[in-house]
Amino acid sequence: MYQLQDLLTDAQINALDAQPYDMVVVEAGNTVKNQETFNTAGMVTRLHTKADGSPRKVIAYIDIGQAESFRTYWIDNQWKTPTATKPGVPDFILTADPDGWADDYPVAYWDQRWQDLWLGTNGAVAQLAREGFDGVYLDWVEGYTNAKVVAAAKKAGVNPAKAMVDFIAKIRAAGRAINPQFAVIQQNAPELIDAVGAAKLLPNLDAISQEDTWFGGDAGASWGDASGTDQATESADTQWTIEQLQKHCAGGLPVFTIDYALTSPNPRTVYTTSRSLGFRPLVSRVSLSKPTTTPPWNY
Repeated sequence: MYQLQDLLTDAQINALDAQPYDMVVVEAGNTVKNQETFNTAGMVTRLHTKADGSPRKVIAYIDIGQAESFRTYWIDNQWKTPTATKPGVPDFILTADPDGWADDYPVAYWDQRWQDLWLGTNGAVAQLAREGFDGVYLDWVEGYTNAKVVAAAKKAGVNPAKAMVDFIAKIRAAGRAINPQFAVIQQNAPELIDAVGAAKLLPNLDAISQEDTWFGGDAGASWGDASGTDQATESADTQWTIEQLQKHCAGGLPVFTIDYALTSPNPRTVYTTSRSLGFRPLVSRVSLSKPTTTPPWNY
């Protein structure tokens, strides 16, 4: 189960906890401005046990390829957003999100100042591990393909694909310094395996998750907005994505798919097809603000 918004109250946490899923991906609420006192560790403890008493994995969503202006690390009187012609402040903040997500800004993720926020004994990853998270779910790994990021990498003499994998490896090491079983799940960018090779990438991952293999939705759409579901992916793109994900399967990596669909028969099509390929599917809505109302029909 994947829920990133509206998970602060007891009722909201209980609604998620009631789900039968063996793994949930959630936000660390105390990393958002004005929510610093939220008891993230307490939420994780609650979610670790399913209603039937069996254990559940709890994974923290983090965006490693973008700075998010609503996070506590963003210092309002010091940090500035980029413009069309200039980077932000600090200057590792390069540009606006190309998919339309407000408050998200691609970064030069190889910059030591950015990595210092995440790594080390006092970094965000170690903190998540200490709060009880079983791992992290890495968004915007695809940042290595962004044109502004590629240009900045070239100027810095950096191979952006290799730098991304190196960063992922450091994140995994930071988590495992606290919890030796700490997991790292890559979201999207299934072509990274080609850019650096399976032998370099796969040992640093515990799974990959892919959005929009069959259906997507508009960025920023609310839970009730029809534009947040049922936008069919071009068949050629779907086939390419499947072939890329199968490369990860061949390397022994679990593959999750997350699609955004509501109208019958789309959810069932996703569950049936994804499972037939050996993947582990979920169908929700793009806002990810509630437990899905389109679970597997036989879950």
